[in-house]
Amino acid sequence: MELDELQRHYGVLSDIYDRFLNAEAELSYATNKKNRAKPERDISSTMTMFHNYVSRHNSLYNLLTGGESKNITGTSRAYAYDEFNSRGFTREMARFMPALKRMIEEKKKNGNEQ
Repeated sequence: MELDELQRHYGVLSDIYDRFLNAEAELSYATNKKNRAKPERDISSTMTMFHNYVSRHNSLYNLLTGGESKNITGTSRAYAYDEFNSRGFTREMARFMPALKRMIEEKKKNGNEQ
């Protein structure tokens, strides 16, 4: 994956992740059903945005589900992708975003040396 493509993915995913975290924080402070409705819709909306974005970018899907390895089966990728559901989303994104940032930094470093 090229540097500009990685940076674009990072920007979009970072925005989606920030929206998700904000909604999750709002939800944790909601005290009744009426107050929970908006953050719950926001969480659902951000998960939909995430899944739609990833489904349009096969290279990102591969990166999220184990990288570019040819040894990973479709079933293994599907299982790994299922980890990015609303329960595991915070944990998985907290791992993935720094790893994506490191990939960008490595590509920048390698690009400057050539």
